[in-house]
Amino acid sequence: MSNISIRKMRVFLAALEHKSFTKASVAQNISQPAATIIVNHIEEEFQCELFQRQGTIRKALPTAAGEKVAETFSRIVANYDGELATLSAKSSGGRRQRRILIQTSYDLFIDKGWLRNLMNHYASDDLSIEIMPRQNIMEEVANRKATLGLIDGSVEHPQLDYAPLGAIELLVAIPEENTHLHKNSTEISWKDIGKEVLLFNNLNPALQRQVQAKIKSSGLEMPRVTSCESISAMVSLSKCGKQASIIPDAMKPIFEKWADCRYYRFSDVSFSGQFGLVTPWGSLNRLPGEITRVRSCFSETAHA
Repeated sequence: MSNISIRKMRVFLAALEHKSFTKASVAQNISQPAATIIVNHIEEEFQCELFQRQGTIRKALPTAAGEKVAETFSRIVANYDGELATLSAKSSGGRRQRRILIQTSYDLFIDKGWLRNLMNHYASDDLSIEIMPRQNIMEEVANRKATLGLIDGSVEHPQLDYAPLGAIELLVAIPEENTHLHKNSTEISWKDIGKEVLLFNNLNPALQRQVQAKIKSSGLEMPRVTSCESISAMVSLSKCGKQASIIPDAMKPIFEKWADCRYYRFSDVSFSGQFGLVTPWGSLNRLPGEITRVRSCFSETAHA
């Protein structure tokens, strides 16, 4: 493997990430024939097929051996990039720019103490905390343009490490004025949430699919759904229309401040997921345990 450069490893990993040799060549700024030559060379070095084949056609999907090679390449590239970053920081006086990305809207719920611990870990560096959509965060971190990201939902990505930080469950918030929707229990069924409902839709794909599947299966009982990415817009619409709002339980403290509501769990369905931290592959083990091993990174009142 001594003849396989970091550059060639990046081409190999790009093919698996994009599931396409053509897209990998574009991402790595080389021609497709050059990408093919690199892949051929790597397979010759290991003396086995690393990509699946369908007849004479090679697909950008790994064999069992290819998965092992990809894991090794990812670790080598991550360590290489990490060492370069450290060297760069030392040559510039020890300071570097760290970008911490938080998924849109969730910045309002992150526990201040937890966030302070995270910032203290990078006390010798310049920090930038930015808010952006989930997919953008994954792309920025995977491409090592950001130090870490905080996102809704778990992740399986060859260029990312992931650590769960807290659980998310969708609740129904119903304004006090809407008395005909209120129940004596702490739970409510899907069919009882009313003819119109607001839905916070800045959720991970798996959780969105759960909600959409439930909406589709409701048939004639399906409520009219208004999707919102803005919390303030949801609160305003909820106050005006007295509609039920489906929100992550982490948002409950904000709703309690801005709107007078009662909160219910679903009695006939459970919408739940994770909130976690992503770092470039190989970087997660550099974070201290008080940051990565926590019950919840949300404020203490978020799950009350």
